[in-house]
Amino acid sequence: MLSIEEVGGGWFGGGVYATTISIDCASIIQFKSDWAEALRWIAEWRERRVGQSGDVTFLIRSETTAGSMGAFKAFIGEQLLNNPLPPTELQGHRVDVALFLLPEMEQYLDLIVYPNGN
Repeated sequence: MLSIEEVGGGWFGGGVYATTISIDCASIIQFKSDWAEALRWIAEWRERRVGQSGDVTFLIRSETTAGSMGAFKAFIGEQLLNNPLPPTELQGHRVDVALFLLPEMEQYLDLIVYPNGN
């Protein structure tokens, strides 16, 4: 399940906007699908907020096994760390990613990728 919250404001209603994308999934396959949908939404968000869009936070929760958390971390790493640039939709944004295993809420990843000016 994918849910998105857009927050904004700043002095006199301008300037800083951010979004939190929550993904609750049962498998890496579902997560990859939700990730792709989230990137499509971010592309639209950037179009609406030209010059104003800011931080992007991914809150990922899965009821899978501890052993499968490696697949989640590998996919996130491919998307954000192993490429010369992050996906186009995320370029120029600070991206925070938190990955949790449910029901214990055991955290498997806490990653911050700072914008590279693109």
